[in-house]
Amino acid sequence: MSALFAAAAAQRGVPMAVVGVDSDGAATLYPHKLLLSRPDLHVAWRGHKPPEHPIVLIDRVRGAAAGGGRV
Repeated sequence: MSALFAAAAAQRGVPMAVVGVDSDGAATLYPHKLLLSRPDLHVAWRGHKPPEHPIVLIDRVRGAAAGGGRV
């Protein structure tokens, strides 16, 4: 799953680090399986599965996507 996000970020030149967290405490804080956080730790997106088109999400997070619908 993280490979899809990493590939989309790389395609747009957005630096990204994928971190796996194996902690019961993290599951309490973040009930979704996937989380995209900005460098300032703002949660930009969360979900249980990656969006159908991760590049659209990356564009929206970096401010390059038009529209306001859900990804």
